[in-house]
Amino acid sequence: MASSSQATASKRGKKTQDWSWWDEVHSDKIGPTGGARSWSCKLCPYKRKGGADKVRAHLLHESGHEVRFCERITAEKKRELLERVAANESTSRPVHLVLP
Repeated sequence: MASSSQATASKRGKKTQDWSWWDEVHSDKIGPTGGARSWSCKLCPYKRKGGADKVRAHLLHESGHEVRFCERITAEKKRELLERVAANESTSRPVHLVLP
């Protein structure tokens, strides 16, 4: 039985909101005090502490995040990740802020 919180299916038939950058790496769970996760890439031997933005920068070769780019990601895998990002961004609701 599908709940209303589940995402709509993308072109590939996968639920877009059920996916996150943490699915692409091996990571420690965040402890009760919070803090950055330790993670290692599933494709290359790179290990790092940091958030999902660091994982994204590593896999998509985005500069400015002080991470090393993944050496073993294929063009097909990169394209798949970009499609997922686009699908998530198109299904997200806009944030309305009321400022004084």
